[in-house]
Amino acid sequence: MTSKTRYKLQEVLFIILYWIGAGNLYILIRYSGSTNALVEIGLGEIENIFLWATLASFCTGAGLGILEIFIYPRFTKKKSFAISIVYRTIIFISLLVLIIMISLCGVSYLKGFEISEGLILSLDFFLSRSFFILLLYMVIIGAFMNFILFINRRSGPGVILNLIKGKYHHPIEEERIFMFLDLQSSSKIAEELGHIKFSKFIQDCFSDLSDILLTYHASIYQFVGDEAVLTWRKQNGLKNINCIIIFFEFERLLLMRQDYYMENYNHKPIFKASLHGGYVTVAEVGSLKTEVAYHGDVLNTAARIQGLCNIYNQKLLVTESIVEIIDSRCIQAKYIDEVKLRGKKNKEKIFTLHTHF
Repeated sequence: MTSKTRYKLQEVLFIILYWIGAGNLYILIRYSGSTNALVEIGLGEIENIFLWATLASFCTGAGLGILEIFIYPRFTKKKSFAISIVYRTIIFISLLVLIIMISLCGVSYLKGFEISEGLILSLDFFLSRSFFILLLYMVIIGAFMNFILFINRRSGPGVILNLIKGKYHHPIEEERIFMFLDLQSSSKIAEELGHIKFSKFIQDCFSDLSDILLTYHASIYQFVGDEAVLTWRKQNGLKNINCIIIFFEFERLLLMRQDYYMENYNHKPIFKASLHGGYVTVAEVGSLKTEVAYHGDVLNTAARIQGLCNIYNQKLLVTESIVEIIDSRCIQAKYIDEVKLRGKKNKEKIFTLHTHF
């Protein structure tokens, strides 16, 4: 199982648990101590109403989870936000109605009645005040769930939890590795494609990059134009030399998809990158728009070295600090030069890397 699939299944599990909690909370608030309310929907003789709520909520969560993670992204990616909301609302209400019908028919069957009695009971419930209260509750809960998923995807895996805990409310120091990944000959490609088609070109490139991020435990710090800034905690970046292998894997992936890029854009994307590590300060910044920001010489050095790739005709340049911590026979470092970077007093040794797989 790939890391991306595992992450998607974790999202589905979250959605299922979320809806199980929401379903039981609804029963607790709406029907606790109210026998008449339970009789209204045909559940007055069921000893454990929470069992039915859990089963129905599990089905709701599983259905919505599969739709949200595996189906919606494929079919609503190019739809407008309004159209996407309409589709989701129709499917959501249809799924809710179906699960309620199945639940009430199941209750009727267990009580010794015909399935048709369950259908009649369902119709009565759909016309009752209780259904519209339930529908309103589900819409609110569903909107909040989508908000959580949206924020998590915007900020990246794990970041939202750190924000909730206030981990970066006050600046802290972390040891991290950064990669600055930039499209080669971007100005020429943009001029030939035009800005709209060039933006689609970049979208496709970074979509391919996203497919391997989880596999190599990388996080996106920023997308800036045609540049992506990746980051790792030191231990995650060094594990299986993730911070290095991801570059060569991205190259391989783009090579596999070169026919697609040539057919649609008449250009093959080639990226150049720099890699540097060290201690940075991490903090939440901004008031109207809050995000986690990294500050320190590590980022400046990585950015400056990335700008040297064209000068030395290299796709990947790394600093001595990276070479010193690499422990792999699969990677060979080749010394390039010792350079004086703008804004720095001391010279920096730079290397390129080659793989032996």
